[in-house]
Amino acid sequence: MFKHLGRRNGYLQIGRTAVSIVKGNIATQEVDVIVNTTNAALQLDKVGPSSQAILSAAGNSIQSECNVKYPFNINPGDVAITGPGYLQALNIFHIYLPHYNDSEDEKYIHTALNVCLTKADSLGNQSIAFPALGTGKLNYNPNVVANSLFEAVERYNEQNHNPKLELKFVAAARRRARLKGNEARGLMERTSGSTTLGNTTIKVMVGDLTQKQADVLVHTCSHNLQLNQTAGLSTAAYRNELSRSQVIPSENIQAIPQRGSKAYFRYKYKEESRPPSNWSHFECNKTIKELLVKHSQQPFKLVKPDNTTFQPIKNVFLNTIGIHGVLVVSSKRNENLKVFEKYIQDCQRLFCRAISNGPCKSIAHTPRSRGPVTTLQYVNRTIANQLDQDLNEVYLFHGTKKERVDVLLQNGLDPRLAAMNFPNLWLGAGLYAAEEASLSHKYTPPDSHGVCTMFLMRVCLGDVFTTQNKMQHLKRPPCKKLCQTTCIIHNEFFDSVVGEFQQREFVVYDGAKC
Repeated sequence: MFKHLGRRNGYLQIGRTAVSIVKGNIATQEVDVIVNTTNAALQLDKVGPSSQAILSAAGNSIQSECNVKYPFNINPGDVAITGPGYLQALNIFHIYLPHYNDSEDEKYIHTALNVCLTKADSLGNQSIAFPALGTGKLNYNPNVVANSLFEAVERYNEQNHNPKLELKFVAAARRRARLKGNEARGLMERTSGSTTLGNTTIKVMVGDLTQKQADVLVHTCSHNLQLNQTAGLSTAAYRNELSRSQVIPSENIQAIPQRGSKAYFRYKYKEESRPPSNWSHFECNKTIKELLVKHSQQPFKLVKPDNTTFQPIKNVFLNTIGIHGVLVVSSKRNENLKVFEKYIQDCQRLFCRAISNGPCKSIAHTPRSRGPVTTLQYVNRTIANQLDQDLNEVYLFHGTKKERVDVLLQNGLDPRLAAMNFPNLWLGAGLYAAEEASLSHKYTPPDSHGVCTMFLMRVCLGDVFTTQNKMQHLKRPPCKKLCQTTCIIHNEFFDSVVGEFQQREFVVYDGAKC
């Protein structure tokens, strides 16, 4: 369906894939993947306004990552993948488009679209945003670009029985109308209407959603719920409420500051902790303290996650286990108020430190590091957005014997017990985790039915010390003066240790950190 609502966003359904054509800044789009057109040398500040906007919003870490991972020029058809920096995304795909000279160059648009869709799908992403590829100084015809987009999406649908990607095409206002050409209107005519699935009738209509008669209206908004700053239904609903002359108490309403800023760190430090938004047993509209008072006798619950959570977890496991034919029998989320309260309190300690020291250095840019944590390549934006990159929060595997699982679910992990179970630990007496399920599997013996139990944990690494050597004497992370023995002199310490061995090992020395 294609919907034109004056200055509002337009939507188009191509087969089983939703495409939206929006006006705005691509760097502010909340998607799993943001596509950036740049030059062959990946000099992000030397090209068009789209690349410059992405670099400005994401920070210099993405340029540094390009320099390290891609020291040589890329070619048309290549995709250089970096982390998101400060953007609300999982990855940035950097592509190179040469200047348009003749119709032969149109193939570069086709190639770029196809490669990006294929790569995003293989990584398990669910949404991707493209700029108006080459329609500025590179001189590509907007109609050609639009038609190439539709053809690429139709090809993607043909090649995937269950396509999961949603697409955004982000254009400046002056180009947006041209990108919604005759091809879009033709597709709209083919896909508008109604259909019946079982006992459910689905109608696709063009018009003003705020004027439709329905029990529930669903809309999208920005991550900080600023309804008056979002196009579409958010703004309409906001204005409608204001027109009723109602008094809305505002003393408890606070906009979330920009991530990475001192104001954001202050906000997070002072914030009253609540359960994660994807928890289902304990309500996230109440504070942890309120819930602990209410559920003091049973402060934890094992919950079967919905498919939006289960599929990316399954995806992470299957892509890192390295064993052919393995099956995921079941998955449960441990909603433990006491364990989570300790975890959030430790995170808030790091936010307090960040007010004066700034964010933690990304693990990908610490000395001797081989790059970003592998698990984050396979989770979707919904799962990844639970993490705060300013603290180096990640998802990691932990293997253990099945008879210990119930105790760990109730009380959390305890690093004091590590030395009792493994006397010769390479990085001392801490809690060990892995980015690859295959490493944790070594510590997870199967039961009589051949079933192994493994944790996928949310871990706050904070400031990371990376080493390629064994440090068996460690009882806590090294001091930042890098003393060779357990330091009792200095007062600034790293928060975790990463062993850059054949398979990376991640170690924290405080049970509150996972």
